[in-house]
Amino acid sequence: MNTTNYGRRYEDYPDVNGRINLSREQHQSLVELSPEPIVIYCENRVVYINPAGVDMIGAERKDEIVGRDIIDFLHPEHVESVRAYIKHFLNRGKSSLLSERKLIRLDGITIIVEVRAIPLIYKNKPAIQFLCRNITEQRKMEQTLIDSEDRYRRMIQISPQATIIHADGFITYVNDATLKILQAQHASQIIGKSIFDFIHIDYHDIARQRIIVVQASKEPTDFFVYKIFGLDGNIFEVEISSIELKNVNGISYVQSVVRDVTEKRREEQLLRDSAKTYERLIEFLPEPIIVTDQGIIIYLNVSAEKLARSVIRKELVGRNVFDFIHPDNCERAKEIMEGVMQTDAPSPFFEKKISCCDGEYIDVQISCIRLNNFMGKTVVLSVLRDLTEQKYSQEILVKSEKLSVIGQLAAGVAHEIRNPLTVLKGFTQLLQKELGNDHSYLSTMLSELDRINEIVTEFMTLAKPQFVLFHSKYICDILNSVISILETQAILMNVNIRFSHADQIPHIHCDENQLKQVFINIIKNSIEAMPQGGDIHIYSELTKEHQLLIRIQDQGPGIPQEFIKRVGEPFYTTKENGTGLGLMICQRIIEAHRGTLKIMSCQNQGTTIDILLPVESE
Repeated sequence: MNTTNYGRRYEDYPDVNGRINLSREQHQSLVELSPEPIVIYCENRVVYINPAGVDMIGAERKDEIVGRDIIDFLHPEHVESVRAYIKHFLNRGKSSLLSERKLIRLDGITIIVEVRAIPLIYKNKPAIQFLCRNITEQRKMEQTLIDSEDRYRRMIQISPQATIIHADGFITYVNDATLKILQAQHASQIIGKSIFDFIHIDYHDIARQRIIVVQASKEPTDFFVYKIFGLDGNIFEVEISSIELKNVNGISYVQSVVRDVTEKRREEQLLRDSAKTYERLIEFLPEPIIVTDQGIIIYLNVSAEKLARSVIRKELVGRNVFDFIHPDNCERAKEIMEGVMQTDAPSPFFEKKISCCDGEYIDVQISCIRLNNFMGKTVVLSVLRDLTEQKYSQEILVKSEKLSVIGQLAAGVAHEIRNPLTVLKGFTQLLQKELGNDHSYLSTMLSELDRINEIVTEFMTLAKPQFVLFHSKYICDILNSVISILETQAILMNVNIRFSHADQIPHIHCDENQLKQVFINIIKNSIEAMPQGGDIHIYSELTKEHQLLIRIQDQGPGIPQEFIKRVGEPFYTTKENGTGLGLMICQRIIEAHRGTLKIMSCQNQGTTIDILLPVESE
């Protein structure tokens, strides 16, 4: 970090914005408050873990984990594979798919964790960010379900379907249903043969194992799918369940129930394929879709999750959909949703305001329709259309039309005013020369004429097209030049200017004089906003999006939120002698450089201006 200090002192600065975006501090807060564990691993040690991660490992403090190798927490069966994986991952530098690993908590309990690895640069070093999810309870529940299904199958016992009795692997009895399945005419075609003559070779091992199990357990086995041969040579799938019994002579034998599942498997596969296709279609549709059951959100697709600016889907599922609808729109939304439950027709699109997870309201259009048998329920499916871009385009259009009118006004008025203004100033100066300095009103008149001339000059700047000449420039040189120009004024106002920048700031393609005009205007505004003195901090860095950020922060009185959206409008100003054109000209210059200018402010907390500019391609 290269840092250059201007002025006499430095303190923390405040913040300001026209349109609020999540700041880095807010992002860090989201990571800290995330219910899912997040770990950053760099140079064979944990350098960061959030509170959810600390809780997952069974620690009380972060320092019990930070600084240790992640291998220390791995189950022994995963150590070698993870070592190789980390080495390969750092070389490849691409995000990984979800994988399951076993971890050992500090209390010795083994847990199962689902992990996704994402590459990142941590303090200029290659690192890995692990996004984790503890699925131990999920796996336990799945195992419990499997065990329950096994017990249920045993309760069914032997069904009246194809039955085969065999001892020591040789068939001693078959019923008529078995003959039909195996395409046999007489039992003699089957009896006396080995059961393995009819089982596909790929299933011989598992068949032997299951015979051993049934003989040892004395319990019926669950149905298991095999591929078997018919006497006609055709291969088909069957389900088989077996149990060991004894005849009247006390001789043990195995009785197996066989049922043909070829058609069932085909239908199941078609159903799974159809359901999967439908789910993927809904999940990845560009239109946001939300499904509600009596007002409770039970499903939303990826687009809806993005629209709501959700960090994780869990924070939305299970909540009441009306919590996200503006209070002024709730009653109408309830009426529409109740209405669609009485008909098969979808509702017309209606416009509402909804609240995102970050608290900001956005305009959307919504259409609802009743959906039967969704997860066994009758629900309401809502399709949303984000109107943010449309509203923004409308605002830009109105603003452009306003600027066009102002430009035409400026072009006509400025030329008409300048000539008589020059005459007035000249004669006033002659009067002052003749009458002397005893007449203070003449000085006042000259001062006000100069003021009018400044306004006319700004009109001319706004109206006439500007000739720009772009060159490759180093932004730090431009900022240092501007600061040296304003440093004297800052010192007189007891204002300290501090400039710092990250290492390796790239060059930008720009018109140096125009950017100087922007920075002089903004920094001068900051100085004038602090008549009692204060600090101005200027910082520059390259963002993750490969854009150059120039941030200018002051400690002035800030701007009330009700006025913040008007900043930058023509003739709107918070200064006593301002015109409201200076900042608008700055915005035009930055837009001409394919950049953005954002204003953030809170009353009594100062103002921050962020300028983002594209950097030169390498």
